[in-house]
Amino acid sequence: MKLKMPTPRTRRYLYGVTTAAVPLLVAYGVIDGQSAPLWLAAGAAVLGTSLAAANTPAGGDES
Repeated sequence: MKLKMPTPRTRRYLYGVTTAAVPLLVAYGVIDGQSAPLWLAAGAAVLGTSLAAANTPAGGDES
């Protein structure tokens, strides 16, 4: 299955939502302040890896 690469505007939105959501989750007591940096790192890793994988040719296909 080929994933469609989001536009730069969509990627900025996703990064911003992820970054803004973690402090809100801390404020509402959903996650604790000590684990907040881990959640931010996990969000960045998932977004970064999935977006990079969607934009990288598979199987040596350089097109």
